[in-house]
Amino acid sequence: MSRLRLSQMSRLRLSQMSRLRLSQMSRLRLSQMSRLRLSQMSRLRLSQMSRLRLSQMSRLRLSQIQ
Repeated sequence: MSRLRLSQMSRLRLSQMSRLRLSQMSRLRLSQMSRLRLSQMSRLRLSQMSRLRLSQMSRLRLSQIQ
């Protein structure tokens, strides 16, 4: 009985540990993916904004020169 109980307990613990590890891993992966996506999005937005600003500045300069 004690051996059986021990084996069952160890199995339960192992399964719980594996589940916890899996959940943590998935959370980490999700966070990393979200961070990567956020960084890419921010880069895209920054590049677009800089382009817009550059174009506006050039237009303003051109208009001033003319």
